[in-house]
Amino acid sequence: MVAGRTGKVRSFGISPRLLSWAALFLLAYLPLSVLAINRYLELRRNHEVQSRAVAQLEKQIEEARSALVRSNQHTAFLQEYLRHLEEASEQAMESAKPEKTTARRGDGTPADKAPRGQETVSIEDLAVQKQASRILVSFKLVNLQPGDSTVAGYLHILARGKLSDPPKEWAYPAGKVVNGFPENYRNGQVFTIQRFKPVQGRFNLGQSLESPSSIRVLIYDQSGAILLQKDFEVTS
Repeated sequence: MVAGRTGKVRSFGISPRLLSWAALFLLAYLPLSVLAINRYLELRRNHEVQSRAVAQLEKQIEEARSALVRSNQHTAFLQEYLRHLEEASEQAMESAKPEKTTARRGDGTPADKAPRGQETVSIEDLAVQKQASRILVSFKLVNLQPGDSTVAGYLHILARGKLSDPPKEWAYPAGKVVNGFPENYRNGQVFTIQRFKPVQGRFNLGQSLESPSSIRVLIYDQSGAILLQKDFEVTS
């Protein structure tokens, strides 16, 4: 009830139902507001944490990129240094025993994969040493291309016995052998040569009483084509 200045009295009523709905709205609005504010604060904290994590990752990526550049520069320097060493070593070997190098390059076996006129690499001075339960195979891989052309590809050395049935086989680098050839040529030792490269392959015979009776050297180019395949008998 409201009293006016002129003495008139006005009165009005509020519906209990309206009051009930208003009370329910306030009761629902307050907790929902609290939840919304808490959710906003939580999302803001998560955003800040993620922003710091992204900034840290960007810093690590930049440091890794700088380290990669330094590593590439170091690798290029080492490759150039090794190239000079190979050239000096080749000149020393050729001056010391030129007749042996010529004879070894002329060696051939029936297992040569590529025709003689198409060979780009050759194997020289192959030696097999037995060291207890290990076999060490060493040789020199020579680039036959003229000029300063380089040869790159994958190298496999396979050893094979003949006492057991089926014959026991070993592979360097380690891998599965199928019908006398590596299952995946890309598992071989990666090489790049300009003149020649010393190669050593080690085989661990383990508990086997059998020793390899033959050695097969396979040279693949980067597309998987066989550049050279040679078999060598192992003498006792």
